[in-house]
Amino acid sequence: IAVAWILNQMVSRSRVASFMNEKIIKEKNAELEQKNNELNELTMRDSMTNLLNHKNSLRKLKEEIDRAKRIDYPLSVAMIDLDNFKLVNDTYGHQTGDEVLIQVAQILTQNCRATDVVGRYGGEEFIIIMPDTNDRDAALLLQRIKTCIEETSFKDGIHITLSCGISEMHGESIHGILKSSDLMLYEAKKKGKNRIEVKLNTEKKSAAIN
Repeated sequence: IAVAWILNQMVSRSRVASFMNEKIIKEKNAELEQKNNELNELTMRDSMTNLLNHKNSLRKLKEEIDRAKRIDYPLSVAMIDLDNFKLVNDTYGHQTGDEVLIQVAQILTQNCRATDVVGRYGGEEFIIIMPDTNDRDAALLLQRIKTCIEETSFKDGIHITLSCGISEMHGESIHGILKSSDLMLYEAKKKGKNRIEVKLNTEKKSAAIN
């Protein structure tokens, strides 16, 4: 009986130890997974503005294009460029320019919907991906953003404007819709800046929304 009791105690302790080890391993794995997720999130983001970086903006756009084609909903893309931003850097310095970019990123995020994707495309250029949004609704959203940027007094009393090109997807590839939005942005710049140009694909022409 004594031997059986001792063996039973040994087995019980072994089970408890095994349970504790398994619990510790699960906790460590969960901690490691969280750290990996945090690291992945950091590599996806632009270090200054905390928006999606160029690479992951394109990756997200590809995902949204595939989803839009699969479930047949509209998708619009806006390319935004801050007008004459080099003058801000030259006049006030790059540190002030960076602070302006950070505030612009915040304005974009605050004015976009939870379903929209905002990225820093490079330099003073941004991209907004708008799922389930046609060109006209996208133009209304960007007009609100444009007005907000125009009316904001940034650091040192700086005032800036933006130019924007919008294109709605009509079966194009990622490169096709980016090219269309870029062309509209070029039109906005060419026509005097501080304006929004929209490619109305259904009518095969562009329109200014200002």
